[in-house]
Amino acid sequence: MTMELKSDYFIFNSGNIKIDYIRESILNSYAQLPKIFWNYTPFNNYSINNNLISIEIDEWLSFYSKLHEMFKRDLRLMDCFTRNMRETLFTYQKITEQNLKTYIEYQHIDKKLLNENFYLYQTAQSYAFFNIALPVNYFNSEIKEYYDSKYSLDDFLISSVEPHRNQYRMKELSICRDILKGQICDDRIEEYRQNELLYTRFVDWNFYQPYFDSRQSVDLRLKKILATLSFEDITSELQFLRKNRNNQLKKIYRILREETDKWSNEVNAKMKSMIIFMVNIATEEEYRHKTDAKFMYLVGRVAYERGIDIARTPKEELINFMSLILRKDPMHNEKKYSDIL
Repeated sequence: MTMELKSDYFIFNSGNIKIDYIRESILNSYAQLPKIFWNYTPFNNYSINNNLISIEIDEWLSFYSKLHEMFKRDLRLMDCFTRNMRETLFTYQKITEQNLKTYIEYQHIDKKLLNENFYLYQTAQSYAFFNIALPVNYFNSEIKEYYDSKYSLDDFLISSVEPHRNQYRMKELSICRDILKGQICDDRIEEYRQNELLYTRFVDWNFYQPYFDSRQSVDLRLKKILATLSFEDITSELQFLRKNRNNQLKKIYRILREETDKWSNEVNAKMKSMIIFMVNIATEEEYRHKTDAKFMYLVGRVAYERGIDIARTPKEELINFMSLILRKDPMHNEKKYSDIL
């Protein structure tokens, strides 16, 4: 992915993305950035061609100026951005989980809800641009000056929810420890297979194969851990992950308490707002990653089970195919879309 400023246009190149709906979603999210971030009017003068979106330079610079103001701790823009992000990602998570549950139970998804799901996926991709645009050097400079170099930006980019990598790793380690204790773990393994396993893959879920989420796949992951780590190793890693996570949270809460206890002034208020803003960003990024993984699992599984070419099917066709109710043949086997088209 590359960005380029020319005399007349800002140009974003999504790169060699091999899945049509992902490329379409990323490019279209750029066209909507002002609306997604602050409810402003989307870009009017832009064009999308293959992997590129070109946005008229004056419109782009106007948007980027607002982004710069927010990074300079414009509290109004920060609050609007955070509120929109939280509402978008909450709804995205809710609709994704609802559609996934419905498909698993009934092998069908309502087209209206599926449309909304794809729109929310597209909207959520705009926050990937935000992470790219985050002026790390500027924030580090501000933080070091304010705190006499005690902290850096990394100390504030702490998610208030468990990071997905920690979540599935700790669940795997915990199950393996119980196995070594001789405890029966079938229920916990099945719970892991239905939940944390979804976070172990990302884009690969689009190319779903039944093995990916099978009990055989889970057993292999657990066997690899058991073959390389002793009971003491597993216990030590679990303790490290928990301690490291607790220390991160304790540090950020301590810093926030210190700022709250200080005599309030404009500089102090803006610094406290920036810390909360960074925690919100890190937290919502975790929510986005987890929901993206579930969404791509849903898309990949439906595409596999219905014979859809996930890589080359445009988004609108994909939605139509995924939401189509199929009749069953006399042998009660669903027809594939390749049989219908």
